Amino acid sequence: MDEGAFCSEVVIWISVREFDMGSGATSSQEFAAVRKRLEELASAVLEQSRTLRSTFGASDGKRLEVLARIIAKDAEVDSLELSLDDLTVAFMNYRAPLGRDLRYAIGAIDVAAGLERVGDCVRSIARNMIDIGVMSDEMPLIWGVLKDLSEKSNLILEKAVAALLSGDVKAAESIPPLDNVVDALQDQAHDMVLKSLRGVSGNLDPETGLLVVACANKFESIADIACHIAETVVYIVQGRRIRHGQAPVLSKAGENKEEDGSKS
Repeated sequence: MDEGAFCSEVVIWISVREFDMGSGATSSQEFAAVRKRLEELASAVLEQSRTLRSTFGASDGKRLEVLARIIAKDAEVDSLELSLDDLTVAFMNYRAPLGRDLRYAIGAIDVAAGLERVGDCVRSIARNMIDIGVMSDEMPLIWGVLKDLSEKSNLILEKAVAALLSGDVKAAESIPPLDNVVDALQDQAHDMVLKSLRGVSGNLDPETGLLVVACANKFESIADIACHIAETVVYIVQGRRIRHGQAPVLSKAGENKEEDGSKS
């Protein structure tokens, strides 16, 4: 068994022990354990994203060393996600929470899956950047767009995690519109790669071009997932959905319907 798999098994075993019903733990203590593990997972993923962002200003040797560390640390993120999932499912099975506690448990599982995907995106970008090398001298414009993508996607993730940990609905609702900036940068990266490959500007080789596009797509995915986390915060706190501009309303017959903001 490799080190990552061993750590995963240990964390999961600890999770089961924390929910041993014979231990005398109270419902509030078990809920606190779920919340703490979610905070640990969010912090670990955010640190990975911050570290990736820092590599754009690092020297060649240091940069490769940091990227390798990012790849290795992804196993820790996976273990935390599995542990949180076990903790939350056990809490729901044993305590049958209602209201906001139930929404928090459902949201925690959803957010954990999203954070784990962010970790996978960061790991994938790190691997691609090792293969890309430093483009700051040969292709400074494309390198600059990748740097902007890293900064903007990390900013959205920072805001989403802050809203999650504080339960700030107003802050969470302000996050999804920020994704437009990342979408525009992704389109810009695609366009620059195509122009270079077609000989319009630059001399980017096809393999590097594909790696750049892959990185841009992963940065955009990070921003998308962060926006979804922000939307989940609104659901947890207020029990309403804001995905795609939807807001649940109660019909005259007492049935829940979805409304896109327009009046029929």
